[in-house]
Amino acid sequence: MVGRIVGSEITEMFVKRGDVVERPLNIKNDIRVIAIDKKKLTAGTEPKEGLSFNFEFVTKYGEKSGNLSIKGAVFYMDDKKELDALTENWKKEKKIDEKLMVSVLNRALELSYLRAVSLAEHCKLPLPMQMPRFAAKPVEEGKKKK
Repeated sequence: MVGRIVGSEITEMFVKRGDVVERPLNIKNDIRVIAIDKKKLTAGTEPKEGLSFNFEFVTKYGEKSGNLSIKGAVFYMDDKKELDALTENWKKEKKIDEKLMVSVLNRALELSYLRAVSLAEHCKLPLPMQMPRFAAKPVEEGKKKK
């Protein structure tokens, strides 16, 4: 079996806005895996052994303007030997294979940013990330309309 991410969930959300939003506002985002636990997961008809990569996403709005945090889990399945090796390595060094970590953190980020945008809007805080925007093409010097 080749390992794969089979699901994810949010377990906790918190947001707080300060009395005054600082200007200029320094917004810092951080995400990290805080624990890896063995868990029975269902993919198909019967439960199989898997891992829960528990994560925490935090956005800080300056020193006093506010903060939000989101906790959740990304679920991963693989063969027992690989799961045991991942768990053991995490216990010893708090590290896992870089390629797997990138996949887990990308899924956690997707999940967190979707919720963080909504939480920030509800408390009238700036979005935790820049949203893509359309821009008009710049007009070339020789082609300006009069």
